[in-house]
Amino acid sequence: MVALAQVIVIIAGWSVRRLSCFDVLVAPLSMVLMALAPRPPTGDVVPLGAAEAVSDAELVRRAREGSDWAIEMMYRRYSKLVAATAQRLLRSDADVDDVVQETFLIAFEKIDRLVEPAALRGWLAQIAVSRVHRRFRFRTSHEHRRFRNANRLGCRRRHRI
Repeated sequence: MVALAQVIVIIAGWSVRRLSCFDVLVAPLSMVLMALAPRPPTGDVVPLGAAEAVSDAELVRRAREGSDWAIEMMYRRYSKLVAATAQRLLRSDADVDDVVQETFLIAFEKIDRLVEPAALRGWLAQIAVSRVHRRFRFRTSHEHRRFRNANRLGCRRRHRI
């Protein structure tokens, strides 16, 4: 009965192996460790140390070809820059995450329009600033509209002296 029960071993970054309880209990430790050993990467994979060596132009080229790795690296490399830019302009944490998400969504949708691939950093910062300004315009027009509607309804602010 025990041999029929399955144990699923999942370790981050390692392949999933199904081992019966019998295999785990009886097999030598070296065999279990071999079953859990990480597999060499396949496909379009660049080691993490070499990821920083990839230029922005190369990342843009790969992203245009549809590489998920390049898109992830662009996000990892510049998400903090975009967040810091939005934080400085907004002066609050409330909308920063939304601005970062909108910035990268626009960037990934319009990556083909980037004229100079080496200028990726500046382009992302420009999109972030544009998104922040759009939020300011929305807030200003929304507050103005709300104040104007309150005046139409006869709601007046009371001023204390």
